[in-house]
Amino acid sequence: ALFDMGALEATVPDTQAPTVSFLQPAVTAHLRQTVTVEAQATDSGSGVAGLTLHADSQSLTATLAPTVPPPAASVTATASWNTTTVTDGTHTLIATATDQATNTTTAQRVVIVDNTPPDTSISSGPIGEITTSSATFTYTGTDNITPVGSLAFAWRLDGGTYTSFSATTTATLTGLAEGPHSFEVA
Repeated sequence: ALFDMGALEATVPDTQAPTVSFLQPAVTAHLRQTVTVEAQATDSGSGVAGLTLHADSQSLTATLAPTVPPPAASVTATASWNTTTVTDGTHTLIATATDQATNTTTAQRVVIVDNTPPDTSISSGPIGEITTSSATFTYTGTDNITPVGSLAFAWRLDGGTYTSFSATTTATLTGLAEGPHSFEVA
C-alpha cells in the first residue's frame, strides 16, 4: 500500500555565484611569446558548469579539468596565449565562471606584454687598436615599455658566453691578449 502524506521535498535555490581566480600568470607579469593562462573556479552549490578565458576581447581555447562533464565543485581552465598577436603594453585577462544555476562571476588580471627587445648601444670605449691590456666600456639602452633605469644588460667578449644580466652599465676588461677583440652588449 502506498501512502501519500502530502509532504514535499524542499529545494534550496542556488543564488551564490562561483568563485574564480587566476593561477597564472602572476599579477602585472611581463609576458612575451606564448604563455600559459590558467584559472580555477569553485562552487559549493550547484557546481561549476562552465569556465571561459579571454585576453582582452579575444577568446582563448581552454582545456577544462575535470574534462567532462561539468558541473563539478572545482574546475581549472588552461590555455596557451600567443602574445605576439597583440601590441606591446597592458592587457586584461578575463576568467568567467558559471554554475549550474546560471550564476556568473568574473575575475580579471592585468598583465604587460613586451615582445620588443630593448635597443642597446655602447656609449664609450676604445675604438681601434689599443696599447694596454685593459679596456673600459660604458653602455646604455632604451625600451618601448621598461624605463631606462630599470633595464638589465649582459655583455660578452669575443663571442663568448654572455655575463648574467644586471643593471650595471660599465664593464672593465683586464688581461686582454694582444690582437683584435669584439665587445657586445645585450
